[in-house]
Amino acid sequence: MNTKLIVAFAFSLLAGTAHTKDLTVGMSNIGLSYAYGSALNQGVVDAGAAAGVKIISLDARTDVSKQANDIDDLVSQKVDGIIAIPGDSAIAESWANRIDAAGIPFISVSGQVGNPATRKLEDIYPSILAFVAHNDITSGSLAAEIALPFLPKDRPAKIVVIEGAPGYDNVVKRSAGFERKLTEAGIKYEIVASQPGDWVVEKGEEACQNILPAQPEIDVIFAQSDDMAVGCSRATRGAGREIPIVSIDGNNLGLAAVAAGQVAGTVCNRPYDMGKKAFETMHAFLTGEKKEKAQLVILDTPIIRKENVGDCAGH
Repeated sequence: MNTKLIVAFAFSLLAGTAHTKDLTVGMSNIGLSYAYGSALNQGVVDAGAAAGVKIISLDARTDVSKQANDIDDLVSQKVDGIIAIPGDSAIAESWANRIDAAGIPFISVSGQVGNPATRKLEDIYPSILAFVAHNDITSGSLAAEIALPFLPKDRPAKIVVIEGAPGYDNVVKRSAGFERKLTEAGIKYEIVASQPGDWVVEKGEEACQNILPAQPEIDVIFAQSDDMAVGCSRATRGAGREIPIVSIDGNNLGLAAVAAGQVAGTVCNRPYDMGKKAFETMHAFLTGEKKEKAQLVILDTPIIRKENVGDCAGH
């Protein structure tokens, strides 16, 4: 009798392992051309490989319509779970509803599901399994903290903001956190110019090239992503101007720019770790370890300057 129990137990363990390895999770990326998005995707892929789970990774190439089609493709393939970096938070509500109707768990990572102007961070869209992210308001506030030593006290500071792409909740929240911190610090300031850089190096460089000739006095440039900060640094150096640039992300491109003194500092949003955490949260649900829905999973975001670049490397 004991022998039969042992055999049955061993079989159940093998069956459980096989079930885990048979799982398939879809990963919908708004754009793998972004260093940030690429690192986040790699975190999902690596964590999936370690768990023996198949990952189907799709790239919408910054096209929200293509991302909607990618989501539909994953639903039609009957994957076991879907993780997405939504290119448009408001439009993502319809994706979440379709995924939920198909009985597939859905995790939004980095970008919230729902209108960012009306939905608070802790107000998780009810049909999704989890929202895995950093707090973008906190990240914006920390970017402002990096900027503070460069801002004048005897007059209003002149600040330029290079925003991400329209539709992202990150744009609204990073700006809100940045401005809130300046106000709390008693800094009088003026946003003398702002322009979208669509999160990428080339558009960030173009945005700064457009702004610089019309703004002879700039105290700080706040680029909402490291890629745009690197592009803006190229523009300022090309124009022969030394303007402190502060940023958010902590990707390899940004860290190299901080180490080289081209960017004053960044906020380490740990995209690779975020991708891993998103997969781990999905895997825990699919294997029955945790059945709670509408989870909020927030990662911490340290400030990175030249002297502590190593604190963010590899994350």
